[in-house]
Amino acid sequence: MNPIKCNFMVVQAAPDVWDVLIFAPPGVLKAFQETYTSGAFFVEKSVFNQSPMVVIPAFPNKEHAEIWKEYWKSALEDPDTSCQTCPTVREFFERVEKYLKNE
Repeated sequence: MNPIKCNFMVVQAAPDVWDVLIFAPPGVLKAFQETYTSGAFFVEKSVFNQSPMVVIPAFPNKEHAEIWKEYWKSALEDPDTSCQTCPTVREFFERVEKYLKNE
């Protein structure tokens, strides 16, 4: 699979709560939302140039959010070397492939 352009931003939502914001093509956003069903949510028009985004909320600290962000950044830059045994990663990329075929 080709690299996938995606931008991430870590923001502090409350004193001990950090969120990761994801800006990507629609199919990638849908794949994140459907893979992380327990908390990810889609924002159709964000305050960032009215761009669509997905929010992965409620990391307990900035370091945890940054590690999560960096993992996914690396996985998207080179999907073929991402964890092939992790069910979440495989599920995510299967969804991405499905959506990208239909776009």
